[in-house]
Amino acid sequence: ARAPVGQGPAFGREGTARLVQTDLERTWAHLGLFHADGPYAAQLQEVLEAYCFFRPDVGYVQGMSFQAALLVLHCQDAFTAFTCLANLLSRPFFLSFYRDKTAPLQLRMQIYDRVLAYNLPEMQRLFLELDVSSGMYVTL
Repeated sequence: ARAPVGQGPAFGREGTARLVQTDLERTWAHLGLFHADGPYAAQLQEVLEAYCFFRPDVGYVQGMSFQAALLVLHCQDAFTAFTCLANLLSRPFFLSFYRDKTAPLQLRMQIYDRVLAYNLPEMQRLFLELDVSSGMYVTL
C-alpha cells in the first residue's frame, strides 16, 4: 500500500520545519532580534523553512538557526539570505555538520581538537580540566 500524499519516506525531512519556530526564540535570545515580535523573526523563519523544503534530505537541524541568523542580519532580504545558506550548505564540509553521518563529523572534530591543541594549548588544557569537549560547542 502506498503512503498518502505528503507522507512517507519519499518526502524526507520536510516535517522538521515545525521545529523552526521553537528555535527562533533560542537564537541569540539575549538580543531579542528573533523573538516572535523581533524585527528579524519572520525573515529567519522564512529562510529556515524554505531550506527544509529545498533540501528535504537534510531538513531543519537544531542549531542551523544561528548560521541562518547571521545571514539574515547581513543580507538585504530573506531570499538573499536563503541563497547564501543554500550555497554554504551545499559544500560537503559544512553540510556534514547537519547530516546524520557521524564518521565525517567525527573526523572533523578530531582535526579541530588537534588544531586547538597546537595553536591554543592552554585553552585546550582548561577545556579538558572543565570537562568541556569540542563537540559541545563546535557543532552548534
